[in-house]
Amino acid sequence: MKKISSAFIAIFTLFIGLISTPANAVVGGADATGSGFVVAVRVDLPGDLQTACTGGLWKPKIVVTAAHCVVAEGTSTVANASEVHVYAQGANVSGARPAANTTAIILTGGYSNSSTGFVEANDLAFLILDKEIGTPLISRLASESEAAAATVLGKKMNFFGYGQTAKVSDVSLIPLTLSQTPFQFLGGKTYLYGKSATGTGACFGDSGGPVILQTETENLLIGPVAGGSGSPCYPEIKERAVLGLVASNFTALVKTALTTAGYSADEAFTTPRPSLNKGTFTAKTVLKKIGVTTSGSTNVRFVGVKAKPKNACVATATSVIVNAKGTCTLTFTVKKSGKTARTAKTTFDIG
Repeated sequence: MKKISSAFIAIFTLFIGLISTPANAVVGGADATGSGFVVAVRVDLPGDLQTACTGGLWKPKIVVTAAHCVVAEGTSTVANASEVHVYAQGANVSGARPAANTTAIILTGGYSNSSTGFVEANDLAFLILDKEIGTPLISRLASESEAAAATVLGKKMNFFGYGQTAKVSDVSLIPLTLSQTPFQFLGGKTYLYGKSATGTGACFGDSGGPVILQTETENLLIGPVAGGSGSPCYPEIKERAVLGLVASNFTALVKTALTTAGYSADEAFTTPRPSLNKGTFTAKTVLKKIGVTTSGSTNVRFVGVKAKPKNACVATATSVIVNAKGTCTLTFTVKKSGKTARTAKTTFDIG
């Protein structure tokens, strides 16, 4: 498990060397054996050893996972694809054989797996399989605006993993799942921070596990778990969090993964970016553009704005003025009475 160094919180990565006896994963989670969302990922190491990680089955031949699972620690050396093995959806891996091998690994060029244990930017990888291994339950990738909306609404997201239940324990042979509530997402290729109930969370071996947002009609893949902090696996860190990337924001990687696996790069793998017309809009009106309706007692404020071209939009704390075609990236906080403020960022096209 990795950690991220920032003014906000330290996050640790969640991959681990393997293997001995059974244990629970996703500390405090429910049994997810047979789930179509999750797969176990194993990477061969010298000396008849393996690294244990988790992945999400996005397409029958594409698994989404964390890049640090397939890059040697302290280097930019990517594992040979033939050394990466994937098990069947939701499998109990005790005595099981992998369902597929990997033929290609798609990740950001120059990605380096820091030996400090801190999470790096772009900690995302797509594994291309040599065969289809099942029917995914994932409808598509969640968009940036959907991740932002879920964050400010505090919508529950489920994540899955084959990791440990404590800092010193064995990885699980079955997948478990746990819900978490997002509380910060700063858009683009930044991390989405979530928090689970006290005494629960992600641990070593959960890296790459899918974070799922369920709507009334769809199962959306936010992206892979990249790291975590606080109890139970890092009790010395006060702040407790799980973080993951929003995979749809890595458009070039997504398209490369699709074409490499034999799918169309032109498919609508996520929803279009929301748009704003010229004019003046209150913060609450802008939130409605991404599907968020707030009550009168909810305080909504803009805390950041970035326009392309410059001055295409300008914002105060409570409104935004849209002047010209381009893009307008807005950061906002939403605070309900008596609740903790939630922060999110998303980009709008200006028509």
